Amino acid sequence: MKHLSNIITACVLVALTACGSTKNVQVNEPTIPTAPQVTSSEPPSYNQIIAHRVGQWTTMQCGGSMTIEGPKSLTSAINVRMERDKSIAISLRPLLGLEVGRLVITGDTLLVIDKLHKQYICEDVSLLTNGLPANVSTLQDIFLGRPFILGKGSIVDCWNDAIAVPYDNEYKLTPYEQQKDFEYEFNFNRDFDILNLCVTPAGAKSTDYKVEYNDVKKTDAGFVAHQLNINTKIKSHALGLAVKYNEINWNQSVKIDTAIPQGYKKADARNLASMLSGQ
Repeated sequence: MKHLSNIITACVLVALTACGSTKNVQVNEPTIPTAPQVTSSEPPSYNQIIAHRVGQWTTMQCGGSMTIEGPKSLTSAINVRMERDKSIAISLRPLLGLEVGRLVITGDTLLVIDKLHKQYICEDVSLLTNGLPANVSTLQDIFLGRPFILGKGSIVDCWNDAIAVPYDNEYKLTPYEQQKDFEYEFNFNRDFDILNLCVTPAGAKSTDYKVEYNDVKKTDAGFVAHQLNINTKIKSHALGLAVKYNEINWNQSVKIDTAIPQGYKKADARNLASMLSGQ
């Protein structure tokens, strides 16, 4: 029996090692990090397996679509660009590829440009997360379907700060350190594809902010969800964002415009849902 256990453990190690490569990433040479180091007497934890599926990257860009459910619904083609830990830009192009609006995140600042009405909103990025303390790195993890530890980064860098346990036909990943006013967790299927992020206020029984993920695919920068549905509130007004990505290009040169056009007027943050839905 002991001999059989050693064989099974060895097979797990071989399978994990076969999925990885070097962790140091060069531009235009994206790789998925090596599997965590384990010993024959200590099989890899669920945390390690989840972290192993998250690869390194420097830039991301792709096309896709976004459906916005607010005061008025809108489905638009989008162009998405990211610089890791620096910026996110989502360009709305509902007709003939012409940009009518742009959402830009840098640091902890959200900038929304409404070209139709020549106005803009500049607010803390937590406006998009219903108060969840976030910055550009957190939003990048949310938009790519990657588990994170608030204040510490992606799970690949701090996998031992959370606990993953199986239940029913899924796995639940919960950070050890939770916030004072709310708790958050990530859920995965049996293949370790992310299913959702749930944020629940302290003492509440239902989630206050939820992101659901689908179509998880292996890419040059690890496993990435190519569909996500965000359910949040903007100043007490419900807002839903359904995003779909086309093929993602990694580690290529990108340019993100963070300037506010001259002559644009600042709008109230309460108008964000209306602005995004083209009202």
